[in-house]
Amino acid sequence: MSSAFHVGGESVWGTNGAVEVLVTALRRQAEDRHGPADPLVRFLRAEEELFPFAGRGVFLDGILAGPDDRQRFRGILDAAVAELMASDELSDYGKDWLRPAADRLREQLGPTASTARPR
Repeated sequence: MSSAFHVGGESVWGTNGAVEVLVTALRRQAEDRHGPADPLVRFLRAEEELFPFAGRGVFLDGILAGPDDRQRFRGILDAAVAELMASDELSDYGKDWLRPAADRLREQLGPTASTARPR
């Protein structure tokens, strides 16, 4: 069964297991940086609890409503990807999925503050 991250009107699909492992890594990174009471940490922890159900959709737009939220999430995503690439939590197949999936997520988050063009 597959699951997906939904952000910016698009979906980034992966196996249920791979998406679950990434959600857990994102939660760990967010908690290490911002503490257990952070709204993103609470959101990701709630998502982790729902993963026994196959076909999950992780809807990020609500928790990443502002540009600062999205920028902060990018840093957490980068750290989670680095953590997972260095660990044995994902198979080689999962690692092959992870990099392009993270790239698509970053793309859907929109431009960073350093790449946004002034209006």
